[in-house]
Amino acid sequence: MHALCSIDRRIEFSPRQIEVMKLWAETDSTAQAADLLGISEHTYKAHLKRLREKVGVIRTFHVFYYLLKKELI
Repeated sequence: MHALCSIDRRIEFSPRQIEVMKLWAETDSTAQAADLLGISEHTYKAHLKRLREKVGVIRTFHVFYYLLKKELI
């Protein structure tokens, strides 16, 4: 499913999931984002994977786009 198709769906996000996506956009690397969150890179990547699955998209950018359109970030 493409992010544009998902826009009408109501999906709930935890504060931690929003924080993960903000850092995805603001940092230069997985290592930097994971360090700021106090988690391993593996855990950070797992968070991103679950967010993509939750929204029903392949690319992390589409999750970010979804959150922007819903004014969650």
